[in-house]
Amino acid sequence: MQSHVRRVMREAARRNEHLSAYVQLLGLAVLVITFEAIRDDFPWTTPPLIVLGAYGVGSTLNLVLASVGVYRIWLPWIYSTMDVAVLLALPLGLTQIYDITLADALRVPGMTLIFLFLAHAALRYQPFLLLYTAALYAMGWGAMVLIVGDGGDATLRALTLPLHVEYARLAITLLVAGILAVSVMRTRHLLIRAAIESRSRANLAKYLPAPLVREMADSGIHLAEQARHQMAVVMFIDIRGFTALSEHMSPSAVAEILRDFRGRLGEVIVAGGGTIDKFIGDAIMVEFGVPEPGRNDALAALICSRKLLLALRDWADDRRRAGLPVITAGIGAHYGEVIAGALGDERRLEYTVIGDTVNTAERIEALSHEIKVPMLASQKLVEAAGGMPEGLSGQPVAPLKLRGRKAPVSLLALTCDADPA
Repeated sequence: MQSHVRRVMREAARRNEHLSAYVQLLGLAVLVITFEAIRDDFPWTTPPLIVLGAYGVGSTLNLVLASVGVYRIWLPWIYSTMDVAVLLALPLGLTQIYDITLADALRVPGMTLIFLFLAHAALRYQPFLLLYTAALYAMGWGAMVLIVGDGGDATLRALTLPLHVEYARLAITLLVAGILAVSVMRTRHLLIRAAIESRSRANLAKYLPAPLVREMADSGIHLAEQARHQMAVVMFIDIRGFTALSEHMSPSAVAEILRDFRGRLGEVIVAGGGTIDKFIGDAIMVEFGVPEPGRNDALAALICSRKLLLALRDWADDRRRAGLPVITAGIGAHYGEVIAGALGDERRLEYTVIGDTVNTAERIEALSHEIKVPMLASQKLVEAAGGMPEGLSGQPVAPLKLRGRKAPVSLLALTCDADPA
């Protein structure tokens, strides 16, 4: 979990560094405009402006590195130091360009850029970096204010604001930095919690249906504990003759076949809108319309059935080409009322569906083995879907009695018409 959180935070820092690069260039633009407004006839080769040019090169390099995804944890500290250094160099440069005191230079509006640079540091989700930026600026500013207060011409000093006013400005700057640091710390904490929750949800989705995990995250675990009567499609997919096949295989070989079977079909099921209820040995139990039923659940199940038949055929072809025994599977599906909810005891709960629809779907799948067809679906499912979807054909089979049921169930044998486009 910790490695996942670190990875998420690092990725967030990398994205924010790209945004902060633009902020850095914005600060550079303000500094350039400030110098241009007061430059008059002094050349751009003045030493302070050379420093400004170097800052521009560094800012551009930051943008380039961020754009190509290069990020090092120590780079923001260098850039923040560079921000403060250039900002503090501004009044010193003005004393060289003009015949003015440092006290007058400190009154240049461009010095308020510190708030832009503090906001810049806040974008990086690093509260200590923000405090470092504020502290570095405070030490430099404070030192220059002390120099102004201790030396220079008395007449010129009289034109400047009193020292306590300058220190009040500095205190406000530090206060703003502190507030931003607290805000960044809280934001960082929320981001970490979101990363942990996302990871926990992903882990939970390995054991519960993904749609249920989303609903539980929004409404709480009590949602799963509430048994609901609803309409749904129940489907069983079972490997044929697997017991006899696995009798002569090592446990690792059996596990590899099941992993391949579940991986191939599981991807098709999830992409088709189905919910994997559980893996039962060499079988998969699937629902469409759980936990929330929809108007097109039956149609989605038939469309997905075609893709499952094609996936099984491709799997057989791949094994044949590899010189391995061909494995086939049967599919049975039925549509009807189920009870969906968390079943079990106080020690362990399992979210699943129960009811006659489940039993019927399981026995339809078993019957597909007996009459040797790839898939059997109940007439009720096809009617609920509004007919056969494109690419899938159904041939009625003679009314057959399912084990445990008195009345026969109308069934259709489904086959694919053609390969998918």
